[in-house]
Amino acid sequence: MPKKGVLATRLETDSASANPVTIGAADIYGAIVQDLGGEGETTEMQRQIAERMACVASICRLYEMRFLSADEVDTITVNTYLNAVKTLINGFRSLGHERKAKEVENISIYDYIKKSE
Repeated sequence: MPKKGVLATRLETDSASANPVTIGAADIYGAIVQDLGGEGETTEMQRQIAERMACVASICRLYEMRFLSADEVDTITVNTYLNAVKTLINGFRSLGHERKAKEVENISIYDYIKKSE
């Protein structure tokens, strides 16, 4: 079984000192890995990229929270935010941003309904 991502492991062992942004990063990391098929289906490279993308996504959220609470937004902050968004998009492209379908039983709809009753 592959190792958990460093980000997820760090937050599990140090959750007392984690702030909402880092907790959000762990949730994002978990969602990205799940979209890739789960921990057992991802390569080390995919987990490394997922960790970085989770951090970048958290940075984007932080900027968004600041935008929503600020009366003024400076150009440098907007440019930094837009660069983070571009980085996020490119990172997801490198991972392949499509969800992987899970294996399901090949049964008829009639049998499926009967089974679920």
